[in-house]
Amino acid sequence: MKSHEWPPVTGEAILQEARKWIDVPYHHDGRSREGGVDCAGLFAVVLGALGVDVIDRRGVSRDDVYEAMLATFALHAERVGHGLLTAEAMLGESEWEGPKAGDALVFRGRAMPNHVAIATGNGRMIHAYSSVGKVLEQPIGPAWIGRCSGVWRYKGSL
Repeated sequence: MKSHEWPPVTGEAILQEARKWIDVPYHHDGRSREGGVDCAGLFAVVLGALGVDVIDRRGVSRDDVYEAMLATFALHAERVGHGLLTAEAMLGESEWEGPKAGDALVFRGRAMPNHVAIATGNGRMIHAYSSVGKVLEQPIGPAWIGRCSGVWRYKGSL
């Protein structure tokens, strides 16, 4: 597939594929149900399962995950939400409609973005969360909203 060709995929298809990974163990740099998956890996395996030829940077340290995530997003997605987002925007209660189902939510750690989740479109997200040790779906609460640094949408979204 040429780099400019994006298989058509709906946000709902991304969401449904992501839900198949709920309860899979968290494992840094993992990319399988059996061995576990990390947050960037979840994004990669979900798009891959939907026929997208994903460029997935693996083997990076936790400190370098931001650079790897940006490289992946720059190839496969476009930024639709910029800067830190308000609670109203994240929950779809502002002029901006907020994240749609299948959008990638990027969160910052102490200084740099270091985590990604998949939006459900109704104020919730699916992510591989090391603190919990698995992939889960949960509300985008105030702590997460305050850390959100951007929203990205797959370029082939319908």
